Amino acid sequence: MSNKPSEETLIAYLYDELNPAERKRIRQYLKNHPEQAQSLEEMKKVRKVLGKLQDKEVIEPAFHFAPRANDSTRMPAKIRYVMMVAASLTLLIIAGFATGLHIQAGEGSLVLSFGKQNRIPETMEVEKTTEMIETYLRSNRQLNARLEALEKSPCVVAQPFL
Repeated sequence: MSNKPSEETLIAYLYDELNPAERKRIRQYLKNHPEQAQSLEEMKKVRKVLGKLQDKEVIEPAFHFAPRANDSTRMPAKIRYVMMVAASLTLLIIAGFATGLHIQAGEGSLVLSFGKQNRIPETMEVEKTTEMIETYLRSNRQLNARLEALEKSPCVVAQPFL
């Protein structure tokens, strides 16, 4: 026998599922190919060991992660989509409260802040802005005058102790 039998044929031989003519042909092949006969003997031993094991009952898992094609209890896709969006928005709102997120919209602006709420400053009138600048300049002039007076007054400079 020059043609090598297929794996299916060898397994059928192992399980004694071949007709007598086919079985005789496989025996002849195994006589001419001792390495293949050895491999088949090892498979027989494994089959014998596995045959001695007791079957255990397999319990169906409580959760099915993969959707079934014929599952009639599955929600329609549109409802699932709406529920996913609602769940995402709920998580964002919870995360916003946890981090102190504040969202504030004004005229042509959007302010996002965390922690203490910041208000959008109102626009100031020209007179109020001018008044603030003049107050700052007066205060600055007074401080400069005091510094000049201190520079002119005699003072004792202490020498560092060495």
